[in-house]
Amino acid sequence: MMSLGMKMKQNMLGCLNKSIEKPLRYIGGERNSILKENTPARILLAFPDIYEIGMSHFGSRILYETVNYKSPYSMERVYMPWKDMYYEMKKNGTTLVSLESQSNFSDFDAVGFSLQHELSFTNVLAMLELGGIELISDKRGENVPIIIAGGGAVYNPAPMKRFVDAFMVGEADQAILEIMEILGNTKNKKERLKALAKIDGVYVPSVHEKNHTVIKRMLASLDDSPLITKPLVPFLELIHDRITYEIQRGCNRGCRFCQAGMIYRPVRQRNPESIINAVEKDIEQTGYRDIGFLSLNACDYPPMLELVDWIYKRFRDRGLYVSLPSLRIESISDNFLNILSKLPKSGFTIAPEAGSERLRKIINKDITEEETLNTINVVSKLGWENIKSYFMIGLPKETDADIEAIAELVRKMQSKLHGGRNRLTISISNFVPKSHTPFQWEAQLNWEEFERKLSVLTHTLRDRRLSLKWCDPKMSEIEGVLARGDERIGELILIAYKKGEIFTGWGSEFHYKSWLEAMNELKIDKHEYLGQKDISGKLPWNNISSGVDEKWLKEERGKAYIGEGTKSCIADVCSDCGVCKNLNIENSLRTSFPHGIDEEIKHQKTITDRSGKKTILRAVFGKKGKFRWIGHFELMNAVEKAALRANLPVTVSQGFKPVLLLSYSPPVGAGIKSLVELVDVCFFENIDEKDFIDRINEHLPDELRFKSAWKIYAETKSLNQSIRGFDWSADVILDDDVAEKIKGMPVSMDGKSIEIERKGKKKTISLSEYVKGINFSIDKDTAIINFSTCFIDGRTVKPSEVLKVLLPAVEESKMSLTRKGVNIDGIDINY
Repeated sequence: MMSLGMKMKQNMLGCLNKSIEKPLRYIGGERNSILKENTPARILLAFPDIYEIGMSHFGSRILYETVNYKSPYSMERVYMPWKDMYYEMKKNGTTLVSLESQSNFSDFDAVGFSLQHELSFTNVLAMLELGGIELISDKRGENVPIIIAGGGAVYNPAPMKRFVDAFMVGEADQAILEIMEILGNTKNKKERLKALAKIDGVYVPSVHEKNHTVIKRMLASLDDSPLITKPLVPFLELIHDRITYEIQRGCNRGCRFCQAGMIYRPVRQRNPESIINAVEKDIEQTGYRDIGFLSLNACDYPPMLELVDWIYKRFRDRGLYVSLPSLRIESISDNFLNILSKLPKSGFTIAPEAGSERLRKIINKDITEEETLNTINVVSKLGWENIKSYFMIGLPKETDADIEAIAELVRKMQSKLHGGRNRLTISISNFVPKSHTPFQWEAQLNWEEFERKLSVLTHTLRDRRLSLKWCDPKMSEIEGVLARGDERIGELILIAYKKGEIFTGWGSEFHYKSWLEAMNELKIDKHEYLGQKDISGKLPWNNISSGVDEKWLKEERGKAYIGEGTKSCIADVCSDCGVCKNLNIENSLRTSFPHGIDEEIKHQKTITDRSGKKTILRAVFGKKGKFRWIGHFELMNAVEKAALRANLPVTVSQGFKPVLLLSYSPPVGAGIKSLVELVDVCFFENIDEKDFIDRINEHLPDELRFKSAWKIYAETKSLNQSIRGFDWSADVILDDDVAEKIKGMPVSMDGKSIEIERKGKKKTISLSEYVKGINFSIDKDTAIINFSTCFIDGRTVKPSEVLKVLLPAVEESKMSLTRKGVNIDGIDINY
């Protein structure tokens, strides 16, 4: 009998079809993903956004490695399906399951949601419902997994209290193992919640008294959060698709609007030596050639300049490049500017936030106009063509003169651009007051006033080299209501979700009308949440402490009103915010780069060597099973990363971002099984064909395998010139109607034509020249149709176009295609 887990696996993957965008979001199988069986406790890590964003979240990566590789427990993952897959699953009644084992939510002891922003709240409800979990916590039975939430958005847990059983406030790097231990040692919900409530940083609404204060959990040293040694390597390109090192946690710049700068205090910096010791191994483990650094304010990490310099010198001949975060030019030496000039320049970001010096003092943004203009001048000269700058509208004490100051500053920034290809992008957002900040009591601008102020900029700033973007102020209103909401807002979230509101944070999917209707039904006045708060009144998050004294926050608000700044306690004196005293912790700084690091680059053959005789292999590989859903770009990416992990001597191109010299056969597209994918690989030294296949297959999943390879000469025609045609087969699910259609199917394309569209142009072609060898066989419930497509002057027809002519009335969902053979210069290769 088929197990429930296997049934769910088939059902969920069965929802995949050609209308589903990026099927790789749902198939799993990433390198270093792990499936552990018979563990004391299991937790499902749920990220309420799409795969590319969730997989880029560094905190989730830390938890995944900690549980799976450093404990006896197990953690699996699940992400919010994009709307196409979401509606397909709803239509078919398919349950959302984990990527690793395709297990149901109910198979886990707990489901842990990572809440990074308030606009993801309705997605949490969508995932719970797809996972078969009752939405309201009080209505869940004893045998239902505990629902836990963590992340920056839980510092005000009130809006999500009715859906979440327990909140992890603060950093879970170490707390996650304490949570797993409790899950392993307790069996019923009530017992588990009582035990969880005793963990530092965990807030359990059903256990804690209303006047009980939960203080955030945090690490004393960032080195207590080890570097990831088993990084997940996906087949789908992510938002941040690179090796990432967290160099610093926390920021003491003290921007009064910034929640992250308050809740992650104090500053803790990583020992750069640990990164130095990890880089080479991480490159070999992942196949990535891009390294990035994670920090709220990277320029406050003193060793960063020397660290980048060392990485550049050590790995510049291996096709490695470094992606830098936003930097302040005044903190960078001339020597480092020389390094920057040699690095890839995808984009540079600077965030003045306000246009006038007066308003920057109010928000405590310690960057002058001179520094801003100097930054633009330098990075433009160094070759950055795309420069982004961020500003806010609606800040406390803002006047129309401050809006005009944004326009004036932007014009000055434009004057510092060099070269005709430079482009400045200005992003405008609506200030949203967040909890645990000096501005948590401030009013938020309504959308009508935001648009009035924005019009000043849109009418003033018009230039072909300037791109002006802004957020949806109505979306910001909803964010503001959720960010400072009380328990009543939980009902608002529920009703908005029932009205179809998911992916609220995605502008294209946001529906303001749904939220307004929900507010009207509940008689909620949005101005109650968006208006100014009584500074002496009780706030919904008063039972949560970030460690920062509320008295200090009020003092900072007072200083803002008179335009008085507060210096960073890293560079100056302690600002007495209270976090070190309250948490018995202090700033942990790394002021220097370790001495004695050998910067000599030993003479060795590297992947960029272009001297000597090259070897070119033409190789055949295949994609099948769930990996038939891999697209051509992702397929190339998977092969190239595997080649790098296998330490194969593949030649790369020159330039800022070198690429491996591989050439591929024409793509088959996602959803089509292929037994004959071809690639030409250029090596800078001799390599045996069998050695190549054995080494690269060690780094590929079973459903992506190389089968054969042979040497070709440099003068050999390219793949596209050599391929004369492909052999195809289509499996067709039979019923009586389809069987009759197949029996009447033509076995010749004589007189048949089809209108095709290529690169936006339509053309009618005769199929008799392009399609040969049509035949079919019927076996029980399946028919197999075979045919070949030919290339004429580099042109061919798609197999799906052929099937539409052969069986015009048969649904595409009943047919599955396989590319099973190829003809190269008259030689047939079949598998």
